[in-house]
Amino acid sequence: MARRESTHCSSATTRIETYGFAGKVRAGFVPHVRRELLSRLKPLQVKVCPFANLPDATTGRWGGGVTAEQMDEMAWLRPDLVAQIRFVEWTSEGWSRHAKFIGLRNDKAAREVRREGLGETANR
Repeated sequence: MARRESTHCSSATTRIETYGFAGKVRAGFVPHVRRELLSRLKPLQVKVCPFANLPDATTGRWGGGVTAEQMDEMAWLRPDLVAQIRFVEWTSEGWSRHAKFIGLRNDKAAREVRREGLGETANR
């Protein structure tokens, strides 16, 4: 029996010189995408969480946050790749709502990524 790879991923946005957790992304990780990503992500694994704004005190109303207990069970990556994530809106907690992985971007460095403001379109 083949081992099922986790479909849970997270997205990050850059905030000045630190990386901030922006929410969980579950949609868009079909089997062939998971296989392709796994080979790109394994070499980037690190022991320390790169997100300056974690852990959260609770997971929040809709489960978007990450508690310290959950962090112990997660694998962390060096933030070298940039993913395009489609989402509906920012929640009141500051997380992306209904996020979907679209693909990796090769045209932008991780340090160039900025969180979209309230007046910008989230689905670019």
